[in-house]
Amino acid sequence: MGSKTLYVTNMETRKVPHRKDSSSVEDLILALSDKRVSDIIAGIFEQKLNPILQSLSEVLEKNKTLEKDVSKLQGELAAANAKINHLENFTRLDNLIITGLPLIDYSDAASTSANRDAVETSASTERAVLNFFNTTLNVPVESKDISIAHRLKSTAAQSLPNIIVRFSNRKARNDVYAARRRLQRSERRHDEQTIYINEDLTKETASIFKQAREMVRRKTLHRCWTGGGFVYVKKTETTPVPVKIVKPEDLRTL
Repeated sequence: MGSKTLYVTNMETRKVPHRKDSSSVEDLILALSDKRVSDIIAGIFEQKLNPILQSLSEVLEKNKTLEKDVSKLQGELAAANAKINHLENFTRLDNLIITGLPLIDYSDAASTSANRDAVETSASTERAVLNFFNTTLNVPVESKDISIAHRLKSTAAQSLPNIIVRFSNRKARNDVYAARRRLQRSERRHDEQTIYINEDLTKETASIFKQAREMVRRKTLHRCWTGGGFVYVKKTETTPVPVKIVKPEDLRTL
C-alpha cells in the first residue's frame, strides 16, 4: 500500500500543470488605482527626487554665476589686450618698414663677395635709406633724423630683407610716409625690385589690415590704409569720412 500510494502521488504531481497566478497582478493594478497607494508612492518618489532637484538647482545657479564671471573676465582681458596693443603701437610710431630696397654699396658689406647674400652694415643701410629718401622720394632727411636703420631677418619668400628705420624726428618720419603715395609704379622699381613703405604695425593691427585688404580685394570695401598705427577704411568711394578700425569686430559691423 505504501508503494502504491507513493506512485499515485508522483503521478498526480506530474499531471498537475504549472499555472500563473493572474490574481496577484490584478491585485497590484487594483492597489495602484487606489489614491492612497498612489499618494504614498508619489511621496516616496518626491522624497528621493527633492534632494536631486535641489542639487541640480544649485549647480545651475553656480553655472550662471560662473558664466557671468567668465564674461566679465573676457571683457577685462579684451580691454587689457587693447591697452597693450595701444601701448605697443605707441612705441612703434617712429618706425617705418621699407621692403625691396637693395644694397647700394656692396664694397661696404660685411662679406668678401659682393653679392646679394652679403650682410649689409648699419652704416651702409643708413646710406641706402637716406639716398632713397632724398633722391627718389625727394624728402630731405639727414642722418640726425634717423635713430637707427637695419635689415630685419629675411624669410624664404624675400629676395631682400626688409629694413626697419627708427626716426628720431617724427616730422621726417611722417613726411617720408606721406611721400610714398606720390610714387609712380615706375619710380617704385629699383634694380628690378619693387619698393614699398609701410608702418611698423603690431601683430594685431597687421592682422586687421590683412583682413581689410582681403575685403578690398573682394570689393566689399572700397579702400583701406594705415595711419598712426591704426587701420582706416572707406566702405564706398563716396563714403565721406573714413572709419577707424580698432578691433577685428569693427570690420564685421561695417
